[in-house]
Amino acid sequence: MTDILRLQTLRYALHTNASTFTGTPGSLFPLQITDDGASFLPRQRTPIERPLKSLGGRRYPHIRGAQDTADVSVALEMKGVNSNTGAAVATWETKLEQGYLLQSLFGTAAPATTGAAPTIAAAGHTPATGVVAFTAAANVQNGAVIAFSTASGLQIGRVETGGGAATTSVTLQHPYSGAPVNASTVYRLAVYDVSDSVTGHIHAFFAAEGEDWRRDYFGCAPMSMNIAVPNTGLVTMSSVFSPTTWSDVAEANPAYADPTAGNPLVNDGAIFRLDGVEFLLRNASITYNCATAMRETSSRTNGKLGGVCGTGDGKSFMIEGELYLGDASTVLPEAIDNGSYTAGAPQLVSMLGSDVAAGQISTSREVALQVGTEIGGCMYALLPSADFRATMQAGGAFPVVKFQAVGTGALPATLAVG
Repeated sequence: MTDILRLQTLRYALHTNASTFTGTPGSLFPLQITDDGASFLPRQRTPIERPLKSLGGRRYPHIRGAQDTADVSVALEMKGVNSNTGAAVATWETKLEQGYLLQSLFGTAAPATTGAAPTIAAAGHTPATGVVAFTAAANVQNGAVIAFSTASGLQIGRVETGGGAATTSVTLQHPYSGAPVNASTVYRLAVYDVSDSVTGHIHAFFAAEGEDWRRDYFGCAPMSMNIAVPNTGLVTMSSVFSPTTWSDVAEANPAYADPTAGNPLVNDGAIFRLDGVEFLLRNASITYNCATAMRETSSRTNGKLGGVCGTGDGKSFMIEGELYLGDASTVLPEAIDNGSYTAGAPQLVSMLGSDVAAGQISTSREVALQVGTEIGGCMYALLPSADFRATMQAGGAFPVVKFQAVGTGALPATLAVG
């Protein structure tokens, strides 16, 4: 019977360490892709042309060259953490469908959490300054990302100060909304930080199987990731990896297995903060580039052996989107041209840079984006110090402030999944 274009299974795992680019890992984890998986189809050996000359002007057959090792693309639903109770988690990656992809992309695993889940205290909170109080000693370290319920719904933030082995209150990186719900659980999230100093990322392995074929891709260097955040609807994640080599392998015909994961992330009211102030956001996305260069060598098959991240201009983590322009209020938190509905909120002239003279260094801004309203299906991205660029554009019926925020400084960006 004629095959149809259907990827029967796509499984993956990470190689042993950052200097391993061959061999099949022992345990493979299933992926549920959202496209046809065309980049994983069986490949040719790259043709080498033979421009030989002859009296009759005849042509000659080409020579088979190295394997075609073009990038593979993995398109997924963005999913949350499976069974996140706020308690200790030793290995986050096994609770996330995309967990090991994120580990490869960011260069390190999400830090383990220890101890029982913290709970919210009856008093001691200051939402305007990001202070959250706990009922008793809790193990919430600085740099952790926590989620908790308030009168305004689920709030997520990164712990900036106050964390430790016997924490009773912490200060988050930015303000949050609503009074925390007394005695409710504080959830820790899987945290992935962009680190410019980490250049040797562990590479991925993929086993792709169709109806009558299987190809295994080895030493797949992490290249980039994009997370699309619709104004409402399903959040998706697409990542790109570059193989070192591949092999024609006998079909395994594995039984169907769902990936271990939480719920798909659905945007039904994201929270966007610029310098701690909420704004109306639309058409948002997150783009992360590992700045990977493949290690070219004449001493290995296909002329390369894995890749090195953070090359050239370095890694880049960007949040972009559009903000509305208007009179602004707490109900309609829009960008305004002059003045501010909230003290310290960025004004349009400041975003555009039209309030300063040429030669001035642009003001760094803090950018935070929360998507998802429930644990097991939420995400948080933070740029503590971002190079913020904005332009005014016509956005259909409205003028909009289109911006790009790229992480800078010692901690360019944090991505957390809960």
